[in-house]
Amino acid sequence: TYAIKDLIFENAKMGKSKLMVIVPEQNSFETETAILDLMGPVLAQKIDVVSFTRLLDLVSREYGGRTAKRINKGDRTLFMSLAIDAVKDKLNIYKGQTEKPEFIDTMISALTEFKMCNVDFKELIETSENVREKSLREKLIETSLILNTYESLVSQTYVEPLDDLTRLHKMLIDNSFFEDYTVAIDGFDGFTMQQYKIIEDILRQAESVYMTFCTDRKVFENDAFNLFLPVNKSVKRVLNLANRNGIEVCEPIYLTENYRTKSRGLKGLEENIFRIEGKRLDERTDDVIVYNANTKYDEVDFVSRTIKRLIMQDGYKYGDIAILTRNDQLYRGIIDYSLEKYDIPYFMDKREDIDSKPLMHVLLGAFEIINSGFSTQSIFRYLKTLLIGFTTEEISILENYVLFWNIDGKKWLDEFTSNPNGYFQLNDDDIIKLDEINRIRKRVISPILKLYKATRRVDGKGITIALYEFLEDINIIENLKNYVNNLINMEQD
Repeated sequence: TYAIKDLIFENAKMGKSKLMVIVPEQNSFETETAILDLMGPVLAQKIDVVSFTRLLDLVSREYGGRTAKRINKGDRTLFMSLAIDAVKDKLNIYKGQTEKPEFIDTMISALTEFKMCNVDFKELIETSENVREKSLREKLIETSLILNTYESLVSQTYVEPLDDLTRLHKMLIDNSFFEDYTVAIDGFDGFTMQQYKIIEDILRQAESVYMTFCTDRKVFENDAFNLFLPVNKSVKRVLNLANRNGIEVCEPIYLTENYRTKSRGLKGLEENIFRIEGKRLDERTDDVIVYNANTKYDEVDFVSRTIKRLIMQDGYKYGDIAILTRNDQLYRGIIDYSLEKYDIPYFMDKREDIDSKPLMHVLLGAFEIINSGFSTQSIFRYLKTLLIGFTTEEISILENYVLFWNIDGKKWLDEFTSNPNGYFQLNDDDIIKLDEINRIRKRVISPILKLYKATRRVDGKGITIALYEFLEDINIIENLKNYVNNLINMEQD
């Protein structure tokens, strides 16, 4: 990873503008931050840091692509259920399974596996013709029937995200997107068949391609079982792709320096752990300590005591110390109690669904209004977050009016003119009430309309500025304060 960053940095300094780093989805933000820190904002702008999934968005913006609604997990379950129900009379092997909910999950798992392995469902039928064992042959035929029916149902209205890389591959066949690009692929232990297709497209089109793999030079040429066998198989598969397409492969660069730590103990552990024949360090080190705890409570207490000793005796700061666990759920409620017991300040990182945050409801709601063409349903979902600055009475007045007069879509952009009290001629009181409703309508629509205009045909920076100004327009800081105060008052009541 360090070598890749330096290589890309050198290319950027030489004036190359078509530079791309492809990393796993979970590494993209970290890689973008590291490149920004290394190169500064001017050079970092020249480099696209993407995952395979985000690469589809990049190519689609260049050449266009299907923009139908993408199905989610719930949609997928529903469509698979419909597909099974549609063909259940034609099933034999699976006949007794069609009413079981778990059978839907089984078919979805099969769907996911076949998509990742780039298997066409029609191939299952062809394969079944060469299978002698009757039950296996029928399973292949019936699985193909169910999955083909599923695809037919989905393709009428939706796009299946599992096909993203297949769609990307087809676009790259028709377009030379990577022409003159220097591409680095970093952080992968292996690839799916879909990803191998994309890699082959990149190899054929790009000016140069660099790939990193974590393996050991000593065992790279050895096909026998070893710690790095899966990685080595991936390397050889990529080399075969290059040879098949007549692409020159340079001599590999072997990196031996460990930049992640200066600790002899950690370096020795990294070099020898999980090896059948490990080497002992030639000198004693206190960098690595193994503590045999009786319980998780004992384990965590040892960690807390060690931290306290490092702070009080060895001159460490709390910010120098991190606690890592394989599964934080096993220690939640234990480790925080122990740290508090020893008066150790801490920040506990945990994954949370961003969609559950009130502020994100506001932002996503605003975009839903724009994407739905100002649908009434999306507007009231947005208003009922209670973070937009409207009272429940104002929302009710507006909701009663638009539901009575069936207002939807672009009608929200025009002044309301119908009588709030129904099919009667407007009197003075009606006009006053209608004016109030229009004032509410304008307060709702104006910030959304401004956001819509500000986010058309702009880059990420433009969208960020537009979102910030939108939040200012709806007075989000004051609204959040009021929201918190209301929650506190409700708790006290």
